[in-house]
Amino acid sequence: MELTHDKRNGWEAETVYPLEIVGTDNLGRPVEFKLFLKTRKDSYGKLATDATVYRIGAHFRTHAFSFGGHGDFSRAITKTTTRGTEKNVRQQHAEAEAQIAGVLDAARKHYQDARNIAV
Repeated sequence: MELTHDKRNGWEAETVYPLEIVGTDNLGRPVEFKLFLKTRKDSYGKLATDATVYRIGAHFRTHAFSFGGHGDFSRAITKTTTRGTEKNVRQQHAEAEAQIAGVLDAARKHYQDARNIAV
């Protein structure tokens, strides 16, 4: 877990998990898929923990949204109304890390459909 703080966003925690999935970009270069678990205050003031898969290339990080189910994996893990103190961010993030195996399985299953890798 990497814990950071700044005046604008407050406390944030992030952990990165490789998915052992490799695709290619539109030029045929390799792209890794990594799941980012992030805990931070959202725009509604709630302490939110989300899991989002990004495609990591040599010079970019991207996430494809889709309403049809063929975008990149993303899941809200938990949202609470607790304050975004260092202690609360650490605790909520640790609780999400404790259930990460199921989230990683869901992300890998999402990419078993080749249409989701080719986005």
